[in-house]
Amino acid sequence: MLGRLERAGGHPSADVRLTAEIVGAAQAKNRGLGLDAVNTNGPELYQSLLATTRKHDRLLSETFGSTASDEGHDTVLRARAAINKLALPDTCWALKRPAAKKLLKIQPPKQVMKHLGYRSIDSMLKRENIAELYGALCFLEGAKWLERFIASYKTLRGADFESRRIEVVLLPRAKWGDQAARYAREQRSNLIGIRVMGVIAVLPLPTASVDGLLLTMTSLMTYYIQQIRMFSVYCKLQQVKADFGALASQALNGQTGFAAELAGSSLPWPVLLRHFGSESKRRQTDVFEPHVQPEDLSWQPVANVLGVFNAELHFWQGTDHLGASYPEGVVSYNLLDAALNYCNNIPYSRRTVYYMREALWYELYARYLAEEVLERDVLKQLETNMLV
Repeated sequence: MLGRLERAGGHPSADVRLTAEIVGAAQAKNRGLGLDAVNTNGPELYQSLLATTRKHDRLLSETFGSTASDEGHDTVLRARAAINKLALPDTCWALKRPAAKKLLKIQPPKQVMKHLGYRSIDSMLKRENIAELYGALCFLEGAKWLERFIASYKTLRGADFESRRIEVVLLPRAKWGDQAARYAREQRSNLIGIRVMGVIAVLPLPTASVDGLLLTMTSLMTYYIQQIRMFSVYCKLQQVKADFGALASQALNGQTGFAAELAGSSLPWPVLLRHFGSESKRRQTDVFEPHVQPEDLSWQPVANVLGVFNAELHFWQGTDHLGASYPEGVVSYNLLDAALNYCNNIPYSRRTVYYMREALWYELYARYLAEEVLERDVLKQLETNMLV
C-alpha cells in the first residue's frame, strides 16, 4: 500500500518523514517525562506514562471538586459537567425516536425484553427510555441479531433523522445487572457510542470507585462526541440519495461507500472530513454543500481540548499518533490509551495501543492526501459521488 501511495504521489517520502517526526517527538516526550531521550526501555516508559496519567487525573479532580467519597456515578457526572464547560459543538443528525422504536418493533430484541420482564414489545417501548434500550442491545443481544438489526437500517430515509444534541445516558447496575458490567470489562471501557442515535451510553462500573476515572471518562466522552458528529456529517451528505438507508447501514459497519480511494486504498471517512473540512479547504471547495454547514465540520484532537483545564495537560498534545517501538512491541503515548491502561490497571504485557494505531493510520493517509496530485484526484471522486 505504501508503495502505491508513494508512486501515485510522486515519491514524496511521506512515510519516511512521518517516521522521523515520530522518533523525534517521542524523544522530546521522554525528556518531558524526565527519562533518557534515547536509552529508555518499554516498561520504564509505560510506568512513567501511567504515573503522568495518575497525576493529571488528580489535577483534573481538584479542578472539578472531586472528593475521596466520590463513587463512579459521581465521577461520570463530573466528567459530563467538565465537557459542558468546554462548550464543544455537541449537536448531531440522529435517528428520530419514533423511527428508532419502529425498527425495534419490526425486529423485537427478545433478550432485552426478557431481561426487563416484558412480553410485549409495545409495552416496553411505551415505558422504557429508547436511548437506554439501544445501549442494552450491544451487550444483551447476540452478534447475529445485531448484524440483522443494523442491516434493517437500509429501510431508513433522510426524513427519519433530525438535528439534536448528543445525549449521555447512564445505565444503572440495579437495572442492567452484571451483563453490562461484564461487557465493560471485556471492552476495557464502560462507554458505548451509539452513533445512529446520537447517544453515549455509560455502563455500570465494576467497582464503586475507580482510580483515574475522571480523566478517562472526560477523554472518552470527548472522543465519542467527535465520532458521533463525524457519522452525522456522513449521513447528512447522503440524505437525498435513493439508497440512503443502505449507505447508513454500511457506515455503521465501518464501510463508508461514499469515501474516495487513494492509490487503490479506501480512504477512512475521518481523514476525508478533517482534510476537506479544515478552514482553508472549506474556502477552496464546496464539496460538502449544501447539506453540511461549516459548524458541522468542527474537530479537535482530544488532547488539545482537555489542555484548557490545566496547563500540565498540554503534555498530551501531539501524542494522538505517537508511539515508541521496542522488541516486545509498541508503547502508546496516546492519552486515551494511557488513561485506559491506568484506569483498568493493565500490566505492560497486555497494554492497549488501539487509539494510537487508529490515529497513526489516519495521519499516514492524511500525509499523502495533502500531496497536490492525490488531493485533486480525491476531490474529483468526491464531486462525482455527490452527484450520483
